[in-house]
Amino acid sequence: MMSMRVVESRAFNELVNLIPGHNKNSMTRIKVTKRTEDRSYLGMTVHWIDPESLKRQQRVLACQRLLGTHTYDHLAKAIHDIHLTFGIANNVVSTTTDNSTNFVKAFKGPPEVEPDDKGEADDPDDHVEVDDVAAILANGEEETFNELPKHSRCAAHSLNLVATTDAEKAFSDNYKKANRSTFGKAVSLWNKQHKSSQATDIMSQEVGKLLLVPNATRWNSMYDAVVRLVDMFDNKKTGLQNICRKMEIRFFTTYDIAFLREYKDVMGPIAVGLNVLQGEEKAYMGRLLPMLASALNSLAAKGMDNYLEYCKPLVHSPIQGLKKRFGHLFHDMDCILASATDPNYKLSFWLDWFPDINAEGVRKKATNQLSRLVEKSVHEAESSSSSEGDNKDHDMEYELFQALYETPRRNENDSDLFKCFLGEKPSKKTFDKDTFPNKAMRELFIKYNTPIPSSAAVERMFSMGKDVLRPKRCRMSDKHFEMLEEISKEEQEAEEPKKFNCRQLASLESRAQSASFF
Repeated sequence: MMSMRVVESRAFNELVNLIPGHNKNSMTRIKVTKRTEDRSYLGMTVHWIDPESLKRQQRVLACQRLLGTHTYDHLAKAIHDIHLTFGIANNVVSTTTDNSTNFVKAFKGPPEVEPDDKGEADDPDDHVEVDDVAAILANGEEETFNELPKHSRCAAHSLNLVATTDAEKAFSDNYKKANRSTFGKAVSLWNKQHKSSQATDIMSQEVGKLLLVPNATRWNSMYDAVVRLVDMFDNKKTGLQNICRKMEIRFFTTYDIAFLREYKDVMGPIAVGLNVLQGEEKAYMGRLLPMLASALNSLAAKGMDNYLEYCKPLVHSPIQGLKKRFGHLFHDMDCILASATDPNYKLSFWLDWFPDINAEGVRKKATNQLSRLVEKSVHEAESSSSSEGDNKDHDMEYELFQALYETPRRNENDSDLFKCFLGEKPSKKTFDKDTFPNKAMRELFIKYNTPIPSSAAVERMFSMGKDVLRPKRCRMSDKHFEMLEEISKEEQEAEEPKKFNCRQLASLESRAQSASFF
């Protein structure tokens, strides 16, 4: 994770020269960077919920080189091998990946995706590698894993497509004209700041802070950039006018500013949803459906308002996109039970916000499903306790075990405590294991909320690479730069000889940048 420039430092080259043998030369920074970027890697993280604290836990399982082409069978084998390596093949509840076709095929398998694949798709397990006998013996148990676990598409990727691909279908004549005119000026301003240090200085002098420059692959960065721009219109309009004049950029008209305000208001629910889904500590699957239902309800309400002058067409397209990309999840019982067992949502009013389902029917079906699951847990607990020890020990164990699962009655009408739990008003407070009426309900929460709705966690692993390859010089303040200069002076005094060449200066600059980053 060190800067690539380290290979050009004098100290590193001296280290290489100490290796026994001849003709050993260090690669240049450019060559190392190119070789790293030309490779492909498969990253995998594992997530679980601590049964005591109910907090999300996560670890990195693999960040390994992926040789060959990224076909679905190659990916399926690589994922399966990682499962076997860690002995978790039979314990993985669900796997969340990005929305690329090869990942979708890897989990569906050849029979469903490519039934005519050279006549070799008759066996649904053809794409699975034979179990590693050595690994089985090492683990002391037989692996019976024959297929990959349930697959979930990254909800953040899908929501990103709603905000980009689906939103572009809203181009009516009035909206199209306002959109191109306003964002054309905004892009010019962002590009000036991004490419010119002089523009950065002007921006800091006039308004005291910089604009947020959007990331090409993440729409919510575009939304955040618009929010920052609207904030400057409201509080630093004169300074922003001076910036545009000095940079020779046409200033935003009153209509442009009104358009950006409407854009910010309409797309706000989707931006909030993306931020929620890309979280990690509270990234429970139970948050997905309520968040989607809330976004739909908010967009529908905005579509009924008459204050929108330019972005009225923008409301309809995201609504259709949300229904198309996420509508099936409102019929997925696993997703519904994840929300039902989450104390922050349960089976509350959010179900009424999705127009294409029978909310009461879904509530009844989910309640009956949970009732059967709770009864099954109680029955298994009773059976387990009755099969151990003599009668005396059995009575003690049974009483202890039953206390964990038994449902006390509040009154004649509320004989099932879990139904009372579902009927209570959701709480937005932080919850713990004592929030649940019994152990069975707590275990159901863990079971259905262990999967994560987004693949953002594994993407954060690879985002570190760009931070190393491209130092964040634009975020370095004058104060920090002076501090780094002091570091350079101390290293300069310690180095011999006193005069530095260009390569050694580059090394010191690299160390200073690394110090600021870490």
